[in-house]
Amino acid sequence: MSLTKVSYSMISGAYVNVLDFGADPSGVNNSAAAFQAAIDYAKNNVKGVFIPSSNASAVYKIQSPLVINKAIDFIGESMNGVTLNGVGIGAGNYLLSITDPSKITGMKVGNFTLMGDSACNCLYINNVTASTFENINVRTAVNGVDFAGTAGNNYQMTWSNLNTLTAISGSAVRILSGGSVVHTTFQNCFFGGNIGFYANSGSAIASTTMLSCNFESNTNHGFLVEGSVQGLSMVGCRTEGINSVIADFMFDPQAGATCNGISITGGYFSRGSAASAIRFNTLSNGFLVSGNFTRQGYTQLVFCNGTGDSGTISGNYQEFNANNYPSIGNPINTNRLSVAVFNNQFFDTTTSTQTLIGNFNPNPISGVSGVFRSFNGTVSVANNTFATLFDVADSGGIYILQIWVSGSASTFNAWAVVSDSGATASSPVILTQNDGGSGSLFQISGTNVQAKQLTGGVATINWAYIRIF
Repeated sequence: MSLTKVSYSMISGAYVNVLDFGADPSGVNNSAAAFQAAIDYAKNNVKGVFIPSSNASAVYKIQSPLVINKAIDFIGESMNGVTLNGVGIGAGNYLLSITDPSKITGMKVGNFTLMGDSACNCLYINNVTASTFENINVRTAVNGVDFAGTAGNNYQMTWSNLNTLTAISGSAVRILSGGSVVHTTFQNCFFGGNIGFYANSGSAIASTTMLSCNFESNTNHGFLVEGSVQGLSMVGCRTEGINSVIADFMFDPQAGATCNGISITGGYFSRGSAASAIRFNTLSNGFLVSGNFTRQGYTQLVFCNGTGDSGTISGNYQEFNANNYPSIGNPINTNRLSVAVFNNQFFDTTTSTQTLIGNFNPNPISGVSGVFRSFNGTVSVANNTFATLFDVADSGGIYILQIWVSGSASTFNAWAVVSDSGATASSPVILTQNDGGSGSLFQISGTNVQAKQLTGGVATINWAYIRIF
């Protein structure tokens, strides 16, 4: 083969150019055979394949599936300047497959657009490790990117700037049953489609990180796991306009799988239709939901459906408009023994009112041992009338309690320290209280801790405590 102005194949270690194999950048003629010939030549002779943009942009018509089964680079000149346009690929087929029964290690793929024919899938990944995928548009397909194979077969990958927001009718990214993604990072990726990222039943995610990824306008969930998770960190991710009525992020492992070691931090959740930003539909252990910003009135930030869930929900901030979303929601749908919920704040933009929310369930649970627990609640009460906040119920410990009344002519805060002897017969006492000059606002009635308000009319007492025991 002679060296032409578009050919680099005679330079040791360089790329071959698809134009040298007869590819047509005008999109008129079928370039599938030229692309496959360049791929097959590169497998045995050079480092990879180069796809030029041919002036401003190039569209290459591909009418049969392309397959890469050896570690070569597959690089376009620019993400928006090179398009592989799949025509007649057919339902269930892939425009581009990167697969080998053994391992494909150390390849670079990117700087192009894969455009399907609405019936096909775009990109198939199997047995790929230590490889980089960046600057790839995927559009007009049933499913965008599929990970397949056996457990642990796709690992140590980096995916950067994968954009799947346009005309994906199925899932933007899927992990197929039996497939896995391990020690992999997705960063600055955009996930559209019916489901943004879908881990099927029988799949696995382990030691994987998602950084600054966007889940947008998904018909179902932004992120859905039906397989197992053993270590997943989602940092600075965003949801917007997701139409699921259940949750933006849904962890619902099937067939005995579990989801453990999940961290969701620094995210932005903008409610579409979902009741929850995050839902753990079966038992989940070791999760952290912290430092997230939510908007537009989720019923709860996190829904836990497993009685043995363990994790932490803290430092989250929800902004809502009470005219459109009258309920401020809660950090969690119900109290869980091993889920710590504290220092979450909700802000009503119509009244500029801030509310500090701890745990949802105000009642301590008898017989629970630990270091501390936090609870909160509200009670509506007439002026100068005591109302029960909670029952110590033989649980023992020291309660650091705060009450506050807001949105009335008289706004005040007060606190008290309550001690309960615990043992066999509970006998709580008020050790000290600060009523802010409003009179004695706390009392004990049997095992009930009570408080009153002095605003002059019916008002709502907000209360929260930390229990140390």
